Amino acid sequence: LFNYRYSTLGILGAMGVFVVDANTNNTYQDLSFKIQFPNTKKARISIFGIGGMSTEEGLVKKDTAEWVEYVNRFKTTLKTNLAVMGVSWTQLLNEKSYLKTVLAGTYNDVVDGDDTLDYNYVLHPIRETHFNNTRVALHTYYNYKFSSRISLRAGVHADENFYSFHESKFVDSLNQTIVLIDGSGATTTLQPYVQAKYRPTATTTVVGGVHATYLTLNNTYSIEPRLSITQKVGASSQISFGYGLHGQYLPLGSYFTQFECPDGSIYYPNKNLNMVQSHHFVLSYELGFLRNYKFKIEPYFQYLYKLPVSANPNSTYMVLNERSGYAKDSLVNKGTGMNFGLDISIQRYYAKHWFFVVNGSVFRSTYTPLNGKTYSGAYDSRFTCSVMGGYEIQFKNSALEFGLRIGYAGGFRYTPIDLAASTAARQAVTIDSLAFTQTYPNYFRPDLRIAYRQNKPKYSWMISFDLGNFVNRKNILRQNYDKQHNELVYKYQVGLLPVLAFQVDFYASKGGIKNSIKGN
Repeated sequence: LFNYRYSTLGILGAMGVFVVDANTNNTYQDLSFKIQFPNTKKARISIFGIGGMSTEEGLVKKDTAEWVEYVNRFKTTLKTNLAVMGVSWTQLLNEKSYLKTVLAGTYNDVVDGDDTLDYNYVLHPIRETHFNNTRVALHTYYNYKFSSRISLRAGVHADENFYSFHESKFVDSLNQTIVLIDGSGATTTLQPYVQAKYRPTATTTVVGGVHATYLTLNNTYSIEPRLSITQKVGASSQISFGYGLHGQYLPLGSYFTQFECPDGSIYYPNKNLNMVQSHHFVLSYELGFLRNYKFKIEPYFQYLYKLPVSANPNSTYMVLNERSGYAKDSLVNKGTGMNFGLDISIQRYYAKHWFFVVNGSVFRSTYTPLNGKTYSGAYDSRFTCSVMGGYEIQFKNSALEFGLRIGYAGGFRYTPIDLAASTAARQAVTIDSLAFTQTYPNYFRPDLRIAYRQNKPKYSWMISFDLGNFVNRKNILRQNYDKQHNELVYKYQVGLLPVLAFQVDFYASKGGIKNSIKGN
């Protein structure tokens, strides 16, 4: 299976036509493949890979007369490169056991920066970020089936990470550039596990086990018991319960937040942070009805502890509130948090030319820093719901497809900006005591899709037109401080987004290799 895709947005941007936003150029392309070798009686081998390059550039207005706002002379750059390649090998040992191993290499590179031009067209860096992570990952496990009721699985995930993190920004009040994050090197992560599956009856399944995580960067570890029980009720419904203790180390860059001592030396306060711990409880009920329909309801509760919060007792900073990048403060593992909610979904599987999926969720997400007060988290938007459906008109060797997707959710939470303090500092200063007490207007986005597909014996082709956010809703992404006019301004998410795509699928043989070339 081969698939290649190139963005027509890049072609239009080269012609000076910017679809996503005025003076914003978007270019991306990606390639994925999987090669399945002929199976033997005891082995199955496949090679897989995916790679992609993406660039988004916010271009500066060329005419200085158009520099009405400070952001008009901003140049923003976001480049991401990703590559993954690996091999999967499943080896049947005997009638009761098999061994599966997946070895993969990954490469991820992110460059993110903001620059500004002065009236002499000289570029001044405001923020520069460059994160690079290369990883060799191994997952191998052994599965043994004692009987039709009992089976055992034991394995390990092992990762070797080669990393490089650097982030700096210009501080107006100091009139200098300071380094926020800096570090490079290698570290190993080991995650061994063992689990057993037991079916005491034909309708009951119990899965229990232990998972562990060990990070060699700072020799921290987590040992986590897991348990789930599933009970079928009648022919078309089931109820299940799950519990797990989960440990998670921070994104590696957060361990390299740095500060400068009075003597000029550099120290890294977050190097020895412990893993975040959380108790997860999930209850689920599923019901199938009318042949093609499924209903599912799932309440859940999570209690988090050892949360990395600011070491300053007067600060409300918590690292999990970061929407991008890594920790910007000195942290201690003394925070707590809670996530709880209810998910509901109704689905009609594709039949008689149509389908639909309706999802809804209500939830809360809170945390408590060193001051003992409880605050909403950055993602505590309270609710989200979506509706997606499609209908297909079939002809002899072709089909016409129609689709609709609607998303509606609570707005992002944010900490208000102190305008007076920002004026004095010449940069955004938030009111820390009011952390995430404000919300932007609710998020709303409807998308339309129409596509025509033509099938041939050796290939097929499809042309599609997607109209994202066809009502051109201006959903707010974040609030910024404009130091040129000393006012607060909003950064909006993508509005109306038309995407025209053409796809060709080639079939080398019946049931054989399939190739796909796409453009959108």
